[in-house]
Amino acid sequence: RRHKLVGTVDGCLSSYAYTLLVIHFLQSTQPPVVPNLQVLATEPVLVWDNKWGTIDRWDTKFVEDVESLPPSRNREDIGQLLINFFKYFGHIFDWHAHAVCMRLNRPGAA
Repeated sequence: RRHKLVGTVDGCLSSYAYTLLVIHFLQSTQPPVVPNLQVLATEPVLVWDNKWGTIDRWDTKFVEDVESLPPSRNREDIGQLLINFFKYFGHIFDWHAHAVCMRLNRPGAA
């Protein structure tokens, strides 16, 4: 806040939004730094919701035993990851056509 990088009142992204961007990026790098825990899950965990006047079904599955996951094969250092983060969201990611989504993590996914 002090450097005016976050704060939705000022038209900036919230810290939560920045967290989602970081997770999306770290899942999108090749090889990924962090795995997509929903893609790796095998059993669906369905949640039903009628909050908006229609019945919606959400699959909220994810791998809970993160200790069983193999370590990342990505060997980029933190500096290179940071540079690639800004390159990805500043020049590669198509903000007009796509949404940031950790659940599906592919272009056009929401």
